[in-house]
Order: sequence, then C-alpha cells, then structure tokens
Amino acid sequence: MGSGFFMSGRSFAALGHIIHMPDTFQIPREIVSLFDHTRSRPARMLLEDFFSGAAPSLPEILRRQEILKTFVRHWTELQHFSYSRYDFEEVMEFTMQADYFAYEVPGVLVSLFPSATRQSARGKCVQVLFFFERLDAYYMPLLEKVAFPEAFREKVDRIRKLLSRLKIRRGVEAVHKDRFGDRLASLILRELTDMKQRKQLEKCWEAFHEFEMYWSLAKGIVTLQLTFPEFTGEPLRLEGFYHPLVANAVRNDFTARSNIVLLTGPNMGGKSTAMKSIGLCVMLGHLGLGVPAKQCVLPVFDAFLAAVNVTDDITGGLSHYMQEVVHLQRIVKEAVAGKRCFALFDELFSGTNTEEAVALILQTVHGMQRFSSGLFIISTHLHEIRPGLEGVQFDALHLEAEIENGMPRHTFRLKPGWSDLKFGRLLFEKAGLHELLGSNPSN
Repeated sequence: MGSGFFMSGRSFAALGHIIHMPDTFQIPREIVSLFDHTRSRPARMLLEDFFSGAAPSLPEILRRQEILKTFVRHWTELQHFSYSRYDFEEVMEFTMQADYFAYEVPGVLVSLFPSATRQSARGKCVQVLFFFERLDAYYMPLLEKVAFPEAFREKVDRIRKLLSRLKIRRGVEAVHKDRFGDRLASLILRELTDMKQRKQLEKCWEAFHEFEMYWSLAKGIVTLQLTFPEFTGEPLRLEGFYHPLVANAVRNDFTARSNIVLLTGPNMGGKSTAMKSIGLCVMLGHLGLGVPAKQCVLPVFDAFLAAVNVTDDITGGLSHYMQEVVHLQRIVKEAVAGKRCFALFDELFSGTNTEEAVALILQTVHGMQRFSSGLFIISTHLHEIRPGLEGVQFDALHLEAEIENGMPRHTFRLKPGWSDLKFGRLLFEKAGLHELLGSNPSN
C-alpha cells in the first residue's frame, strides 16, 4: 500500500483538541473508494478533501459522527437518493453560470423576442423542474422526519427552500398538461436570478454537494458494516478488528496495555496487515467515520506516523535507511513537544545491517518509554533485541503460525508473546532455489 497509507500532512488551527497529520499518513485510494458513492464531481471533490484535507478537531470529529449516525439510523429511508449525472451537470451549469436575462421573457414584450430564445428558456426551465422533481416529491418529505443535527439541518433546509421557491410540483404539473409556457418560464427565471444575486443559489448547491458527500460516506459505513468508535481517555482497545480489503479476513482483538508494542511473526504471517488494520481503525475514527471492528475505544491522538513498506526515495535522494531515520525523527520531535503520538514502524531499521539495527531498536524502545501517553507499534524479525529489553515496559505480540506437513501454516491470529518461528529458509527450499543454486558452502 506504499510507505504512507493514511492522511496527507497539513497542520491547522481550530477550536478544541488539535490533530497534526504528517505526510506519511495518507488514506490509500482503494480505501477511499469504499466510501465513494458520489455521482457528481463537486461531491467527489468534497469527499476527497474529507480524507486528505486538514485534520478535524475533536468537536468536529464528534459533529461528523453525529451526522453520519443520523444517516445510518435512517438508512432505510435515505438510501434511495439518486439523480441523473447528465441532468445535474446541465442544471447546475445553467443555474450557476447562465445569464438569466438572456433567457428572460418580459411579459407583453414576448413577441419581440425570437422564438428560439423563448424555446431555449422553456427547455432549460423544464430541465430544472424535472431534475428537482424527485427530490421535491419523494426525498424532501422523508427528510422532514429525520432529526439531523441543527447545523446540518440548516443546510437541508436550504435545499428545501430552493424547491419551494421554484414551485417544482406546480411547474411539473403544467408541463404534463402541456401548459408550461413563457409566463411560467419567466417566473422561474426571476426566482433564479434573485437567488443568484443574493448568493443563495451558491449556498444551496454547496448544501446539496455536502449532503451527497455525507450520504456517500454513510453508504460506505452501512455497506461495510463499520462501527463508530468511542473517544475516551482510555487506551486504544479494538475488538474484532480486520482489514476491509482482505477477503474473509481473520478478526483479532487488541488492547494497548503499554505505550510500546513489539510485533513478531514469520514471513507472510500478516504483521504488516495487522498493523495497517489497527492504523486504519485509528485514522478512520479520527476522521469521524466508522471503523472495521466490532468495538473500538480510542484516545485522541495528536500526531500520527505510519512507516510501513518504506522504500528508497529516489527523487528526494533518501535511502531506505535514511527514510526510516527521517520518519522516526519526525514522530519523536512531536512526542518531545508533548504530543500524544500514534506511530507504526514495520521492520524498523531493516535498511541497515543487523548489528546496527539491533542497537538502534533498543535505543529507540528505551527512549520511547518516557512518551507514556503515545502508542508505538513496531514489528521486527530481530529476536536478538530480547536480552536488551530487560526492565522495559512493553507488550509483546505475535501472529500465530506453525509448520504442518513440512509447510508453513498461518492462522493470522494475534497472540501475546514472542514468535520464534522462522520460515525464510523453508520458503527458500520450497521455491526450489536450493536445487537451482546448489548448497551453500558456508553450511
């Protein structure tokens, strides 16, 4: 999924608890796509900003949660929101960009205007009427029964007022009876012109796009059966967490009993996926979304880092190892500054030799003890660090595996303690490389 797999780096100032999300946290596009059920480009852009824009404060997280919970509670009624993409583009362009006076038909002077102009005006107005007809006749009555949070309710009311001013049902009825002429078209155009001049049309469309974005997010939450986390002062606790992109994923439990977690297990055992799954729960939760877990309790973290699948940065001139150093430096500086940090390190210091890696991991783990409010999860194959961890408060976890009939078998179960299994040589031999390359003289 790349070295950074959560949110883009932007710090911001807002009321309440402030969260900083560095460049190494970006929600991957394949995760975003699980929530993208938008039909229009403006709504899709809002959704992308939701995932990649400035991180929200705790009050904003809870506000988002409340809006989405309302959608989810009333999903049976709200799920049928839809419209024609083509009509949307035509109607929005006409209402926001067209010069209405070019279409205006001034009463008794109608005969002085070319028939083509009058026909164009009528056609555009009819398209507006039919675009909003379903919203006005079916969807808006349903929304009246939904108790949205007050601030969001105001935005829904903007859409309702637009429909009311345009007298959608009256206009559609006139079209069906073949009575929609220049007079009714002129009335609609005057209303649109007045609303445009008062900046009301722009606000209505903004409300429409935001409604669609939240509807899209809610559909993702309902479809994936995600759970909204609780934000408390307690340590991170996950019950039945999993990765939504893994078919038939094994569900695991995790509780942060220490601020340092060392994760071990053989190759292909699921360490990286487990780390990403935990990280995904933390990040989606901090966006105000549901998370892939049966239950989730989250503290509010201030700074985030995901050093997973780290590679060389050719354009930046940084080696694999130097990337690891830069990532570690970034999160440690945040911790030293008093931030509550959440960080993932997959195979930390694998970019250097074993001797140095062991020494550097031990120095890192010892140093991180003092940042007790944070959570640092480090996966490693280096069992040589164990003697140097005496006296360090940390959790040891491993991904369960065994050898069955001469082959590795992974259960992908997260278990307490260390794993001493090593599958590297076995996988090498099963790939036929021992025969292809010949025996190692050093053996």
